[in-house]
Amino acid sequence: MLAACAFLHVAVPLPASAQPACAIPLPATSHDIALQADVGDRLRKVHSLADGHGVKVAVIDTGVEPVPRLGEIIDGGDLLAEGSTALADCDAHGTVVAGIIRAVDTGDGVVGVAPGTQLIAVRQTSSRNQRPEEELGGTLASLAEAIHRSIDLGAQVINVSVVSCLPPAVAPDLAPLDAALARAEDSGVVVVAAAGNESPRCPRGSTVLPAARPSVVAVAAHDSPDSLSSYSLDAPGALSAAGLVEAGVTGAGLSAGLESGGGVAGFEGTSFAAPVVSGVVALLRQRHPEASPAQLREMLSASVDPTTGAVAPERIVGMLAPTDGNKRGLTVARAQVEGAPVGERLGYGLAIAAGVAVLALAARGARR
Repeated sequence: MLAACAFLHVAVPLPASAQPACAIPLPATSHDIALQADVGDRLRKVHSLADGHGVKVAVIDTGVEPVPRLGEIIDGGDLLAEGSTALADCDAHGTVVAGIIRAVDTGDGVVGVAPGTQLIAVRQTSSRNQRPEEELGGTLASLAEAIHRSIDLGAQVINVSVVSCLPPAVAPDLAPLDAALARAEDSGVVVVAAAGNESPRCPRGSTVLPAARPSVVAVAAHDSPDSLSSYSLDAPGALSAAGLVEAGVTGAGLSAGLESGGGVAGFEGTSFAAPVVSGVVALLRQRHPEASPAQLREMLSASVDPTTGAVAPERIVGMLAPTDGNKRGLTVARAQVEGAPVGERLGYGLAIAAGVAVLALAARGARR
């Protein structure tokens, strides 16, 4: 079973001959892909207003495989092995996260939230290059370094789906992480992080970093826009997005999950909700290049479901469309994206179809 809540530990690389085998992605079926076709249609309409073009998004994770539909990827390096590359992903985790943000539309129904962005990959964790008793490689210090690297390479949005889960009694030195987050804020960079998944090693009441820091957009997972996933940890002020991915982008193509004990460990968890929000932030950044991180966070919060915090790209249309104070102009833009007659839309109201989930309608297997 794959890790539900990623813990940051010091990586102790093994000799190549002793390293665990790489994850084996299992192909998505036509049924898996078809389940996402409606989502793809909705995203295409949003992309007529913004697709993230010109925005750089850093993925701090297990690396990203440079597959064609992810475009050119800037290599931010490997913090686990000095001099190595982030353009490899033995875990498949970072590549799936990257696909949620940036997958190019090829007509198969799988479309990234912001396919016009450029990705930066920084590898700072892995479950497959250290001693078996350790869950994941990396430290809070390496996470801080990964944020600095991302800023140096021009990131405007940083996605952190691999997080540190600390018991209530643990009080680590947060100065390096807070310094990196402060630099991100000063540099105009929005940091988005998974809220974490409940597990024996990450019980409720734990502190999840960096999601718990005040300048970070924390993202929980939901099963539907009005129902948080049972495994998603609480995070004050957290937004939420769909945590299930039916057909994820991997180095082996579209995958329904990873081989696990003769079955499929599907892609599910707050790890995969966070990049939905990172993609939405990239759309906002494209249309509001002068906005500060605080202003972008305010726009994002204003676009979510007011009762549940659920994020869907359809809800930000009013902030993506050109505005001249004409309320009807905004109403028309929203109606076009939502596919309903303009007469059925009043003022700034939005009627989001029940159960809309970005790039994630159903999944099977272990949570990540």
